[in-house]
Amino acid sequence: MLKVRLRGVYSLALSALLHEHGWQIVQPAEDLQTYINNPHPPEPFDVQVSDRDDLKGVIVTGDKTALGEFHRLIRQALPRVGVCTPPVWLDAIYLGLVRRQRAAGYEIDLGAADGFLPKSEVQSSLRSGEALRVQVCDLTDAGEEAILTTEISIAGRFAVLSSTKGVGISREITDPQERERLAKLGRRWATQKHGVIWRTAAWGREAHELQREIQSLKIAFAQLEDHPPDGIPGLLRPGTPTLMAEFPEESRGTLELWKSRLVASIMRRTQD
Repeated sequence: MLKVRLRGVYSLALSALLHEHGWQIVQPAEDLQTYINNPHPPEPFDVQVSDRDDLKGVIVTGDKTALGEFHRLIRQALPRVGVCTPPVWLDAIYLGLVRRQRAAGYEIDLGAADGFLPKSEVQSSLRSGEALRVQVCDLTDAGEEAILTTEISIAGRFAVLSSTKGVGISREITDPQERERLAKLGRRWATQKHGVIWRTAAWGREAHELQREIQSLKIAFAQLEDHPPDGIPGLLRPGTPTLMAEFPEESRGTLELWKSRLVASIMRRTQD
């Protein structure tokens, strides 16, 4: 059974559609918990769905096979839905070259595509032709341009290893004792170069399992010091497979029907 984590304005409707077709909804947000009976501990997910900035669709990331199933389902279920694969994936890490300066930042040549690095991401001016490591942290609404950051992170199923020092814990881990346990483990395994952020799925996991993932992430981080195999600019780490979906009016209407169907089923359940 494929597992999906849903966030945003379409989460209720998509949860009804996906659940009806055999998907399991995991790590439900507060507005979904009334409708989805999914007790803790939280489980890792195969696909994550979140809003596009323009709220006209969603960004979908996750396992490539699971993304293919998600793509197939919404194509069948939603009229005139638009789905595309952006030229770069979220979380991809590049050794890029500064192409030119814009008013609000820098245009970065990634090799396969261009990206935009906001001025807030750098402490001093960059020169044309300068090389720097950057990561895709967002995509424009049409997926045509990557928004970049110089704060590098690599995500596992339970943790994120980051170039930003310190220990972070998902806000969805609410148990005080569990937060304290994870904080201690994070302080133990963080280094002078890396910070640790615990994801929701870390809740209740054995320490040896978490430590094994942290060690794997440290190895992956060390590999970023190498040059891209195809030269500069080039890809250092591919990131997470990504789809962009746009819901025209007809698709949004169908999603509203799925949402109404879910709400009605819960109302019947509470009245019985």
